[in-house]
Amino acid sequence: MNHGIRFNKEEILLILARNYTHQSFSSKQAWDSHVMNLKRTILPTSHEIFDELGLSNWDDVIALAKARYNELEKEFNTIDNNKINTYLTNEIAKFTVLKQIRPYREFFSKSTIYYNECVDELYKQENIKLMKAHGLIRIFGTWNAIKKALDIKEAGVGIGEKYNKEYLIDVVKEHGQHFSTPTWEEYAKENELPSLLTIVKHVPKDILLKYTKYTFKYSTDDLIQLAISHRNTFILSIRKWNAYAKENALPTKQTYINQLGTERHNQIVHLLKEEPDITFEELKTVLLAI
Repeated sequence: MNHGIRFNKEEILLILARNYTHQSFSSKQAWDSHVMNLKRTILPTSHEIFDELGLSNWDDVIALAKARYNELEKEFNTIDNNKINTYLTNEIAKFTVLKQIRPYREFFSKSTIYYNECVDELYKQENIKLMKAHGLIRIFGTWNAIKKALDIKEAGVGIGEKYNKEYLIDVVKEHGQHFSTPTWEEYAKENELPSLLTIVKHVPKDILLKYTKYTFKYSTDDLIQLAISHRNTFILSIRKWNAYAKENALPTKQTYINQLGTERHNQIVHLLKEEPDITFEELKTVLLAI
């Protein structure tokens, strides 16, 4: 099934060169049967091939396909079928996928997560199925390479006139497994993603802790504010707090004790129990006096 996609002459020649040794290429009828039975791959019908190449005889199509393949052997200076077929497969995948996704360029305005959500919604609403982001990246190499192929330029918005907070959070959720000080900058450069500094500055700590292995140094203010925000659990036992902290990407009690000392930690617990409405400034003032 062709899905309304039209191929130009050079694209058809590459498709024919890749398929001319396939058993389905032996006749016009066999080719059309093969094309119509395909569920995911999109290929031109014999009618489209004849129309684009200006031919009417299938033997002439076969001859042209062989000639194009021989040209590639000379171009690559090799008779290695694997090398040529790999090149053809990659090129065909690229221009075929681009024809499918080009009408939906707006799906690429944000992150890969946003794109995938748009793809799911399109399938739900219109029964049109596009390749997911990981499949596109497998074909093109990087997300930016796809956008470049679609002639999409980065829009300057939000943070640093390039990124907004929602986008940065999506980046962390999608690429968090690569997020560490030694490796991120190289990975980010390759995939044209924000720098570590930009992400750490603008993405909430709880998101970073949940989706990455980035190691934070909590300030005293951070620890006090987190204790207040989660006071109902913080006043419980160390075991219960640590279980809660692990589930919610929060610092453990050991972090509090290491940075504030046992006395200040115990005082936080005591004050939060005795004065549930104590403010950040009030609690900080008490702790500084210890």
